[in-house]
Amino acid sequence: MIIKREKGYAVEKNTDVSINSANGLMHMDSSGAGIIREHSEKLSDDETIEFRELFRKLPVDIRNYWEERRKEHGWEYRKANLSALKLLLKQIEKEGRPFEIGEAVIDKEWSEFNPRIVIHAITMSYDPKTKERIKGSVLSVQTAIESALRLALSLDAKSISIPIACARTGYGINPEDSEEAVESAIGILSDKNVEEVILCYDNEETEDLLESEKNPDLDE
Repeated sequence: MIIKREKGYAVEKNTDVSINSANGLMHMDSSGAGIIREHSEKLSDDETIEFRELFRKLPVDIRNYWEERRKEHGWEYRKANLSALKLLLKQIEKEGRPFEIGEAVIDKEWSEFNPRIVIHAITMSYDPKTKERIKGSVLSVQTAIESALRLALSLDAKSISIPIACARTGYGINPEDSEEAVESAIGILSDKNVEEVILCYDNEETEDLLESEKNPDLDE
């Protein structure tokens, strides 16, 4: 298995599976999720109607939070948001709650980068009532990435791109600790048939870490 380290978002890498560092409320806001949203297609008229009908089924506090974030940043709902909404509603119907930190879910519906598959790893979240961020941790990043990698293995992925997650200021952990957590997580791939893993450094803080490393590419 070849492990590469590259600048950029995991969801933009040419791999079989891309892991996105997501939040438990599944609103596609910024970072990798924002890239997914921006690159997905606009909703058709029928999809807009479907989105509105499904959106009303969300718990009020989560629905309000989605809308507040959308208005705050000025983005529009797209097909990626519809896909995320369906995943969230399915989770709430099944478990009676949104996604929890450490979980992961496959997202096959958004189309811009297909046939690549995105797996959302829930590395952090938000409290929709207080609006406070539930920060990531070394444990949450490792657990969520492991969950996502198990799903990738179930899809027989040969190449996987993974973000150095929750390493922005205010998101919970520093880049070095996040990198260590991700490296620990990919240990579950050591005896599998994965050919390539790309660790992705997608912001100024993680890029600085990448630049400081002497041996960016490793063979295992």
